Amino acid sequence: MASDRITMCTMTLVLVCGLSIGLIGQSAPSIPNEAGVQPFRYDSAHQTIFFGVGISKKTSKPIRAFNVDGVERGAAISIFKDFPNLDHMVVDDLAAGPDGKTVIAAVLNFGSKRLKHVLLTYSFSGKLLQVWDTEPYYVQGITTDEAGNVFALGNRLDQDVNVNAPYPLLIEYSPTGQVLHEALSSALFINGPRAIDGAQRLANPILTLHDDHLLIYAPKEAEFLVCSREGAIIRRFSVTRVLREIAAADQVKSFQMNVMLGDDNRLVLDLTEDVGLDKPTIRSTVAVDVRNGTSKVMIKEVTRTWLGIGIQDDTLLVLSHDRKDAASIRSYDLPF
Repeated sequence: MASDRITMCTMTLVLVCGLSIGLIGQSAPSIPNEAGVQPFRYDSAHQTIFFGVGISKKTSKPIRAFNVDGVERGAAISIFKDFPNLDHMVVDDLAAGPDGKTVIAAVLNFGSKRLKHVLLTYSFSGKLLQVWDTEPYYVQGITTDEAGNVFALGNRLDQDVNVNAPYPLLIEYSPTGQVLHEALSSALFINGPRAIDGAQRLANPILTLHDDHLLIYAPKEAEFLVCSREGAIIRRFSVTRVLREIAAADQVKSFQMNVMLGDDNRLVLDLTEDVGLDKPTIRSTVAVDVRNGTSKVMIKEVTRTWLGIGIQDDTLLVLSHDRKDAASIRSYDLPF
């Protein structure tokens, strides 16, 4: 499951020719190449880009974070120095906390099948402050609020996938790791607890906070959910119909997809469309208004040198590898 999270961020992209529909990217700050080439996660709640998500070994580069203005946020984080016996790890998600802190959802592998599922909190200076053992939960998505509470989206490791007994998929922790609230029963989904698992080629689970609402993307269910802070569902929207319409229009054989959430009303799909062995792959970026289900193609190209970061206010942020020394952050206006 964890390996699915890095699919969209590890593709090698070469610009051959492109057709942009109705948009011109505006120049924005840049990220040094030593960080910008790493797989990343965008914390839209705090407008922070974290580089270093996915599988890491002792030889991997440390985790680095940048604000969307290109300013580095705090010191680099090296988890291996705090766990000398660590063989490798999977960083599933990261979130910015108050006072420059960083919260990391990770699976630590000490070899011989010795795994530890944790939430780690680091200071602005890169010092390890807290280690929370999340088992029996495997946390796949996290976000934080202004008070330092941590919301975690995950499923249980001690439940067989064929067991239908429902359990909460959303947990709220206090800044000290105390469980404050559990919500979002797996019984609310057709796929039960597997609803939030990363779907092969079709995005990864997302949890973020916007205007006191929790925004969730459940990949196996192909659903976008808007929930209260307490986990009550306010709105749910399936992206399946949008994908079917695109597939029919472009005669798509299969998709690879990244999902970006902005607010209660909008999301953006970044699609790699396989239209057949004898035809070039199409890259499409599609904005969706979840209030009425309408969608609009923002960009359609044969190939491209950039990856979608996420949504900031009324713009789509992308990371463009069009420079030798740095990756540029560029923005495109959303159509609605």
